[in-house]
Amino acid sequence: MSRAAHRATIDRPQPFPHPSKIPAILGRLKEGNTDDVARSILAVLAPDLAHLPGTAIRQELFQRSPQLLAGLTALQFPHTMPANALPHEMAVLLPREQPRTPFVYPTHMLAISGPIDEYMPKDTHICMVPIHGAVFAAHSARINLPPIVPHLRQGWLTLPLYRMTVPSMTAFVSLRSYMYNRRIDVLLDALVPLPRAFLDELSQPVRAGARIHTACASPPEMTYLIQQMIYSTNGTSQLFEARLIKVKEMWETVCALVMCDELLWQGLDLAWHVVRSAFVVMVEKESIAARTESSGPKGSAS
Repeated sequence: MSRAAHRATIDRPQPFPHPSKIPAILGRLKEGNTDDVARSILAVLAPDLAHLPGTAIRQELFQRSPQLLAGLTALQFPHTMPANALPHEMAVLLPREQPRTPFVYPTHMLAISGPIDEYMPKDTHICMVPIHGAVFAAHSARINLPPIVPHLRQGWLTLPLYRMTVPSMTAFVSLRSYMYNRRIDVLLDALVPLPRAFLDELSQPVRAGARIHTACASPPEMTYLIQQMIYSTNGTSQLFEARLIKVKEMWETVCALVMCDELLWQGLDLAWHVVRSAFVVMVEKESIAARTESSGPKGSAS
């Protein structure tokens, strides 16, 4: 098989089996609980938080998110680099004028990509993503960032670089945003076409979990959400399958990062149930239509 053919094969999402064999619920992480954080990293980067429960750490960092996000947007850096030329650390030029609002610069640079195989050129460009190590350590128990504090020198910020791969880059981008803003409505909107009024009710993180729980516990409301997805998705079951694949890739990435945030898992459970149910309905409709067409009246021979 040629390199191009191999890449085309691994890049193509694998179709799901028959709907009856698709699990009704997503598997939960077997290791850890909602207190799973990388405490050794937090002890270096946020010692004032390292002793707190995981949920409290995430809540405290969320309160600081405006300053953290201001620090991210203030920097200019190369957005990609060749995989075979990655340094151990990256020097980022600081802006001449400091941001007017309070800010906290990132502490690490991630060199991140989707799954890599032997056919990928060694100079393939991969994404550079600045992060605050404390934010990631509070959400991902598996990330093994260098516990090094970045240093400033003569207008440059030097960040330690950490190389990692994830099941889905698209999912990772959404999860990185969620770590900072905790907007489960934004994350769900990228996965499932849910009614705008329902998403608006999820825009406040403090109330979103209870609202999702209420919806999942109400068969009539879940039926309504499923029907709305079917009505708003004008197409064949393949479009619903594509949505299901997106949710699956998000779940795989959450598991790979060992993210135990309860609100995130509630959102994933809701998305999976809605998309899977809509997919099953569409497959059944298409199956009935195909049987009806094949058993219809046949023209008589003259």
